[in-house]
Amino acid sequence: MPEIISKSHLNKHQFLAINHDELAKVNTFIDFSEGFTIGFLEVERVEEKKWLTEALIDAFQAENIYFHCLNFDNPELRFVLDEIKKEIQNVKCENKKLVLIIEGLENSIGISDKLPEVLQDLNFVRDAFTYLAPYPILFCLPKSAVTRLAKFAPDFWAWRSGVFSFTSLPESSTNQLFLPAFSIEYSQESIPRARESRIDLLNRLLEEYSTEVNAQNLSTITSILQQLGVAYKSRGELEKAEKYLQEALNLSEQHESLQLTKVAILDELGDVYSPQGKYEEAADIYQQVLTVYTYEKFPQKYGSVQNRLGIVYARQPRGNIAENIEKAITNFQEALKVFTFEAFPVEWASTQNNLANAYSNRIRGEKAENLEKAIALNQEALKVFTFEAFPVEWASTQNNLANAYYYRIRGEKAENLEKAIALNQEALKVFTFEAFPVDWARTQNNIAVAYSDRIRGEKAENLERAIALNQEALKVFTFEAFPVDWARTQNNLALAYSDRIRGEKAENLEKAIAFNQEALKVFTFEAFPVEWARTQNNIAAAYSDRIRGEKAENLEKAIALNQEALKVCTFEAFPVEWASTQNNLAIAYRNRIRGEKAENLEKAIIFYENALQGYETIGDKQNVAEIALTLGKIKVDQGKWHQALTYLEKSLDIYRQFDNLKSRADTIYQIAHTHHLIGNYEKASVHYRDALRFYKHLKNDRGIAFSQASLGKIMLQMGFIEKAQELLNDATVIFAAINDRQEIAKIAKILNCMNSITKSKEKQTV
Repeated sequence: MPEIISKSHLNKHQFLAINHDELAKVNTFIDFSEGFTIGFLEVERVEEKKWLTEALIDAFQAENIYFHCLNFDNPELRFVLDEIKKEIQNVKCENKKLVLIIEGLENSIGISDKLPEVLQDLNFVRDAFTYLAPYPILFCLPKSAVTRLAKFAPDFWAWRSGVFSFTSLPESSTNQLFLPAFSIEYSQESIPRARESRIDLLNRLLEEYSTEVNAQNLSTITSILQQLGVAYKSRGELEKAEKYLQEALNLSEQHESLQLTKVAILDELGDVYSPQGKYEEAADIYQQVLTVYTYEKFPQKYGSVQNRLGIVYARQPRGNIAENIEKAITNFQEALKVFTFEAFPVEWASTQNNLANAYSNRIRGEKAENLEKAIALNQEALKVFTFEAFPVEWASTQNNLANAYYYRIRGEKAENLEKAIALNQEALKVFTFEAFPVDWARTQNNIAVAYSDRIRGEKAENLERAIALNQEALKVFTFEAFPVDWARTQNNLALAYSDRIRGEKAENLEKAIAFNQEALKVFTFEAFPVEWARTQNNIAAAYSDRIRGEKAENLEKAIALNQEALKVCTFEAFPVEWASTQNNLAIAYRNRIRGEKAENLEKAIIFYENALQGYETIGDKQNVAEIALTLGKIKVDQGKWHQALTYLEKSLDIYRQFDNLKSRADTIYQIAHTHHLIGNYEKASVHYRDALRFYKHLKNDRGIAFSQASLGKIMLQMGFIEKAQELLNDATVIFAAINDRQEIAKIAKILNCMNSITKSKEKQTV
């Protein structure tokens, strides 16, 4: 007998000696693990498993750690978490950190080609471990069992924090082995079959336990209902998932001991409500969950729920949109308290993307600055989401960046649009039609919108490409399968046809109106108030330009539609859309046929000034410059020259900050023209020459001709006859080249007068 003991001790010491480094890693893992943390100990022999457990307990005897060993060797075991709950309910740790060591699970994992029920359950209830068994857990298993667990419980396996592989002694030392290893391959089709099998099993268990609901089986029935809800959610059957989760929630409220279970069910319900568009219900549920999942007690859960609550607020189409987006930003920033770059790089990057989207859509604050933040946040996310490591997330981030560049206010507009197109095209490296049809279609839409507004390239060709890309998207976005995306594509097609150059203009505008009206089949005032209002604006713009029908009636419809849009697009809730609608109303009243002309113009001025105020508030400088230029021209026509100069100087100050040289030249020309009318010939001459210099740089023949003609008139008024004739003759040559007969006639009249005066003076001299 002493000889046997001696040999056993010798083997133990030998085993621990050759695994010294690996054991040290496990000790470190135990030291630093907090809450639910998974580790796997790969040990092949029964005795070695025993030696390892003893060594761990001995190593931490003097520490504030309590080990509790659980032997789950029943081959019929189905629900590991339920067994853990039973085993630990009476464990007294005396304020020590509890660490669970689970042995024997290889028996229920098995080796046959049948999918293990125990692993199905482990995979489905993974999240529940975080609140029902919030302790470090070490699974002591042979390598073959660990391999099978990784295959058939991939979600659970994904949460592992460490895998520690121990080297066995030579076989002569001991012959007590775990089950032998078998390598069995399974196709991807086994996953949906596993879900189906899982649901069948749960339904059988529910029927079995539901014959009599009492205090003893209340927890089990609640757990089965919850797991059924999760199973149906994973299959995308959200209504069924909601039904079972709601039943589980009702039962969980019947007993105080099920408080944490109730919170977990609520969390799952929120995840079911959100994709169904039940955003208010989801937000309410997540807020309830956060009263339990606090930052101090459940930091990871807290961060996850904050992220999901932020997404719900960001998508909420009703209520105070501006306030909802501010709430979303706050939620995402709260999530980042947990999800730091160092500790949770993937979650950190996802939250950067969420924040970026919120800033892209933000209403409060300066719009230009919000978009710069969105760009910076997306670029931060790309530190983690590389093409090689996270291709799908990388592609989504390219799309997000493209969206921010499309709306970007700072920088040159033409360059921003080129970047938007290029970034979307990068996303298509991943989002192919075959692999990701929905993302492919959305990216086609994004590129189409950018081509509709594209400045570089031939405008007519850009618009044809936009139309073709939108029609490509409709291969996926059918009315039946994707009604919202279908409606957005109808809107995009309407915008492209509104601006279309090729084809008959009148027919293009009719198509634009028809596409927008199609979109309203989905975008109703009740369901999608914001999209409804934007579509009203789009139809109004088409009616403003409409050729068919009575022009006066078309303009009345445009005014009525814009006023309808203002029911939703208030200055407080949607300052961007409000400003745009004010601008549209100004254009319609300026062109209005019915009513008194002077009164219509005064109304147009009020709407332009409203739009100017709105764009100034949101920091949209380019629109401010454009409207100020328009108001300046109107004031010139009214003879209010000094008011005109105020608007024109405002416009020029902004255009000097951007690379839009054509608009800068036009504004300088208008300032010169205004000084000319006032009689400030010197100032007018200086500004005309500045405008001429820009037009020559741009090779803009019309601008060159007008500047030369205007300079010629000033030279004439200042008495420089020869210089005046030279400039007017130069302008005539260009007007002839561009076939502007009206301007040629005006100059000819001036030149004829000059010739008559010259001849008269010559006669007087004679």
